[in-house]
Amino acid sequence: VDGEVRAEASRREFIQTMSKTFAQLSNGQAIFDRKRTLIHFNPALLDITGLDFEALNLKPDLASFLDTLRTKGFLPEPKDCGDWRDRLARLESAAEKGSYRDVWEPKDGVTYRVTGKLHPDGAIAFLLEDISAETARAREARVELCLLENALNMVTAPLIIFDGLGAYLRSNSAFQSIWPEIAQKNSTEKSLSGCLQLRQKQLLPHDAWNK
Repeated sequence: VDGEVRAEASRREFIQTMSKTFAQLSNGQAIFDRKRTLIHFNPALLDITGLDFEALNLKPDLASFLDTLRTKGFLPEPKDCGDWRDRLARLESAAEKGSYRDVWEPKDGVTYRVTGKLHPDGAIAFLLEDISAETARAREARVELCLLENALNMVTAPLIIFDGLGAYLRSNSAFQSIWPEIAQKNSTEKSLSGCLQLRQKQLLPHDAWNK
């Protein structure tokens, strides 16, 4: 039985190595076996969710785990029990297909990207990644773009903006009222050169076009 003993020792060593690796990750991880019983979680999951180690160490099933997250405010309250069961079924089905992608925003204002991945043996792994900083930067960028749009639209002179390669970025409402075809998404004249050619055809001849 030497081979079996060595194989078991290698298996335990591999599990210990993986456990140490998971313990050092900043992203929360929860792994459920094919029977949807929690078989592994890392310390980051406890820090993110605020769940008790003792409760997770009891190896709850997926439904109980998600229901606990719901009471913690990670998942929205369902309208009724049937709606919650349907939500659980859709979540598990998407995770089994490896296509579960969602954004959870708990009550504390932190934003997490949640991914569900299926393992070859039928197990499901959920990864919780803190994307609060990324989300905040995206919101700030949207606010700045909105401010830019409003500022451009308050200018009565037609304005159009191109990037360094001559690709169309945006224009104000005064420009769009004169050349709406340029602002259309599928317009072929959205480059700087195409826009100049179009306006050269529509406007009176002038030395400026050669420049």
